[in-house]
Amino acid sequence: MSKHFSKILFTISIVGFFYSYTAAKSNIKDIDSLKNDISKHGFIKTSLDDYIFYLVNNPVNISTENSFLNKLDLESNEQNLARIILLKKADKFDEAYNLAIELLNRGFNTYFFYEELVFLAQVNNKLKSLKKEVGKLINKKLITGLIDFKEGNYVEAKNTFSEIIKEDKSREVYYWLAYSERYLGNYQDAL
Repeated sequence: MSKHFSKILFTISIVGFFYSYTAAKSNIKDIDSLKNDISKHGFIKTSLDDYIFYLVNNPVNISTENSFLNKLDLESNEQNLARIILLKKADKFDEAYNLAIELLNRGFNTYFFYEELVFLAQVNNKLKSLKKEVGKLINKKLITGLIDFKEGNYVEAKNTFSEIIKEDKSREVYYWLAYSERYLGNYQDAL
């Protein structure tokens, strides 16, 4: 896959991310105070969302951000999620995918992470490989739905997301269900 096409996919994912739950909830006021809070308390849900939002939506010095992450006391899955974003910004999609697979195998499971994982698999032409990897997981419905969507299997994706919504009424699942309906031409059902 050409770098140009990868950058286009990356841009599309950024736009999609902008409309996601994490982006909608960001309250970044001052990046220095956010980093100070993260240094003192580690990543908590809101600080992770805000830091990821900062990385995705701002021009950042990748070296500076990696240094910040390396100075934190404990290595965490959240740090590695931030590293994945930095690797993407540096066009190191293969490294980002490999790190994402490590996180997946450690049981890390946030909606944003799953979306990033499937995007990286798509950019690296590894959707089929990821599908096999996901087969080993207990909680695999969301990733399977995302893979089906990225492969253009919108009926399967719609069915998977419809099934998930019975148990999980989160914004992210509704978002992907609506997009599945939209790609099937069911615009009224997508609303």
